[in-house]
Amino acid sequence: KRYWDSVAKKYFENIMSPFQEGVKNPLYDYIDKFEGKGKSAIDIGTGIGNAIPHLAGRFARVTAIDISDKMIEVAKGKHKFENTEFLVRNAADLQDFYGQFDVAVAVNSVIVPTIKDLEKILKETCEVLKNGGRLLAVFPSMEAILYQAMLVYEAVLEETGSEKTARLRTARELGAKKFDLLMGIDKEGFAQKYFYRFEIKYRLRKAGFKNIRVRDIIISI
Repeated sequence: KRYWDSVAKKYFENIMSPFQEGVKNPLYDYIDKFEGKGKSAIDIGTGIGNAIPHLAGRFARVTAIDISDKMIEVAKGKHKFENTEFLVRNAADLQDFYGQFDVAVAVNSVIVPTIKDLEKILKETCEVLKNGGRLLAVFPSMEAILYQAMLVYEAVLEETGSEKTARLRTARELGAKKFDLLMGIDKEGFAQKYFYRFEIKYRLRKAGFKNIRVRDIIISI
């Protein structure tokens, strides 16, 4: 919570996001598929409300929640829609909203590094949906970290011709001190969870979700 409070006013300077300018974000297309009169949506971990204008124009009722008071404060200041409410809430406790929403959106917000808390958030997210409701979520990819490690290794190998040097430099930049590759945890600074593709499906099924589909969103830096 303290971290998110600290970056609220400089969000895009600190956070890689599919809402950044120039990113082709398929989330909007999926939202459009499930919009409708009388339908409701919840944005879990709304941050500064990047998804809110799109949601507010397509659903009768939108609820945006975040654990950070500062994020909600910024979001309220940026977005004025009569059908949208902004609330400070912990996504691990959503009992007040059980069975109320047709669509839930969660964009890079399910990233807590402890598995028990992670599973609790996913379970609570499932509970807020009506029968037949949809979750549209973006998860940070652990495969992207492994791909980055491969590129570093290849670049150093080409530069030095030494596989030993390439391994050592890759380990220094992306190795065990920074990442727990087994659990997909970034341990440096603000610890957060990254997901393997197979893990996303496993954890969502465990939380109660069905008919899970996964596709990539590419963010260039």
